[in-house]
Amino acid sequence: MPNNPATTIPVNLTAIQQLRKLVLSDPDQQERLRVIADHDAFVSAVLEVAKEHGIDLTSHELEQEMNTAHRAWLLRWL
Repeated sequence: MPNNPATTIPVNLTAIQQLRKLVLSDPDQQERLRVIADHDAFVSAVLEVAKEHGIDLTSHELEQEMNTAHRAWLLRWL
């Protein structure tokens, strides 16, 4: 059975895209998140931002997207 690309895409990709657009368009949100050094505190803060703006996102979805982005960033150097 061939690999289904949909299985590697977060279920809530639209929420991730909405959140990314929101944060990238708002310097205050960027600063709010930029100063957080602790991973768990950062995840909590991002989820709080999402909730404040009516974006339905779980910690699992966020962690999955963060891991994917981190891998892509590392691989760009290979």
